Amino acid sequence: FECQVGVDEDCVLSESMTVSEDGTIEVQVAETASTSSEAQYGHYFVYTEEPTDFFSASRACYDQSGSIAVPMNQEEQVYLEGIMTGEVFVGVADYYEEGEFFTSTGNPLLYTNWGENQPDNMYMEEDDADFVVMTYDPENPDSHGKWMTKGSTTFWQHNAAYFCEF
Repeated sequence: FECQVGVDEDCVLSESMTVSEDGTIEVQVAETASTSSEAQYGHYFVYTEEPTDFFSASRACYDQSGSIAVPMNQEEQVYLEGIMTGEVFVGVADYYEEGEFFTSTGNPLLYTNWGENQPDNMYMEEDDADFVVMTYDPENPDSHGKWMTKGSTTFWQHNAAYFCEF
């Protein structure tokens, strides 16, 4: 894998999306990415295992006409949990109004998978924005894939893997 013109500093390609004759979208987003080969409920997901901060992940997805993935139901949640190999960002935040979470696509937040005592607004004193991660703990089904909040101040230093959704 070599970086080429049109590639940002993390080797995320901005112009590398193809659509096959059967409608499968394939996107090369990073050296460690894998592409799902089938749609899940009308969505395609691309997993990037290389951890980065929330804003860089969001930009990488946006550059490819996607967004950070938000599971829309339990089936999508389970599908993503089966692919992830570490903690991942969820495209959910409350940075406009504390406690009012919304999706990165602007769609209403109709499904959640909050962990125990979440969202906890733990970082309210630091900053009023919270971003969401999906926990990685495959040995413990009670916590694996559960959503938890991280404060935005923390997110400048917090890195996680992510799914782009198309």
